[in-house]
Amino acid sequence: MNSAPALMIAGALLAAGFVFAGNMADGANGLLSLIGLSFLGILMFHKSGLNELLFAIPLLVFFVFNVATGRIFLGDFGAYGISAMIAFGSLDLYAGGGVSLWFLASLLAYPCIEFLRVTFVRVLTGSSPFQASNDHLHNFAYEFLRKLGWSGNAANSATGCLVGTISAVLPAASVILGFVDIGRTSFWGPYFAVYAACHFGMILALFRTRNLR
Repeated sequence: MNSAPALMIAGALLAAGFVFAGNMADGANGLLSLIGLSFLGILMFHKSGLNELLFAIPLLVFFVFNVATGRIFLGDFGAYGISAMIAFGSLDLYAGGGVSLWFLASLLAYPCIEFLRVTFVRVLTGSSPFQASNDHLHNFAYEFLRKLGWSGNAANSATGCLVGTISAVLPAASVILGFVDIGRTSFWGPYFAVYAACHFGMILALFRTRNLR
């Protein structure tokens, strides 16, 4: 990949893919904004820049209102914008050196894994990968909480906050608080593998629960 054209194509595919993946994750209150806040926290920690803080403040305000009321949403433009910021910010962060690729994979694991999983399943079943549907992990978790009697907004917000905290806040906080180095591939590689295994295990468990109704 030590070729400018190849890197340009790979970078464009990565950015476009994550934009679609981020928009998919916007289905649960607070989920995409929590991933975005975690990523901005890493940028502020690693680069100590003011621009990241200017993005983080309005995103934090949105997160609070989105989770508390469920009446304000990012919309396509907001979801695409935040996802593009994360995608290009990740490329810039990695190009600067000192950041493990597996850390970025761990930080952004949820939308990426779900995007690849759903695309693969839909291709196998003959469905369009670009068609909107409710076959994501956060949709299954939302349905499970609704089945337990939770209100719509409470179930959606709890799902988004829980998934966002486990998938993004946890690795970001581990680096910011100094528990693990951001460039320690020997830790972040296995960490990503464990998260992916838990992700698929949760999918299977919730899917079985859904089919028992």
